[in-house]
Amino acid sequence: MGWLRLATILEDAGLKPEAVDIVAAGGDRGQVYHAIPRAKALDPDTIVAYSQNGSPLTRENGYPVRLIVPGWTGISHTKWLVQIEALDQPFIGFYNNRYYIFETPGLPKTPVQAAGVKSFITQPTPNTQLPAGQPVTITGFAYSGQAPIKQVEISVDGGKTYVTAAMISPIQKWAWVRWQYIWTPQERGMADLRSRAADQAGNVQPETVAWNRYGYGYNAIQSVKVQVA
Repeated sequence: MGWLRLATILEDAGLKPEAVDIVAAGGDRGQVYHAIPRAKALDPDTIVAYSQNGSPLTRENGYPVRLIVPGWTGISHTKWLVQIEALDQPFIGFYNNRYYIFETPGLPKTPVQAAGVKSFITQPTPNTQLPAGQPVTITGFAYSGQAPIKQVEISVDGGKTYVTAAMISPIQKWAWVRWQYIWTPQERGMADLRSRAADQAGNVQPETVAWNRYGYGYNAIQSVKVQVA
């Protein structure tokens, strides 16, 4: 086994009931400190990893140990882990309160945590020439950091109508899902293809995403325009 549950480490260290935030420190230059809430730290899928595919972590991946927080993004996965500290009050730190945050005018600042539900069309690519009357396989991926993917829908008319795509890989917790849809274009001209994912917690990929200062968390429906000739 190349990992240990963070919960096991915390319990063995005598985690107190009043602890609310778990702060991980990385060995980067300047040492990065980032906190995750107690509940996420005790999630059995939150781990401290020391190997990958049977081999020690590479330096680039955080050797000798790193934190893995499934479903959450970026800095939550602290590399080169050197310290874990439990606090009995919310952590006030640069990456939790000043930079790795959603900052939108008129709304309270909140830390970036779980990745939103999203999907992407990988084939066909933008500006591809497609023959009218011949089947085309639209393929892509979907993901959510909040719950397993429930379904992916496809639109070939710019979002006016949607139909359900077929899943072509197993739906697993914390994993990207491959999907496809067979489409036979009839009308010549420009077609606007879009995909929309939903997860099992009821989250649906949005049409638009509110602006935020640092651009984090963008998961809006994307448009792929192709030419039917």
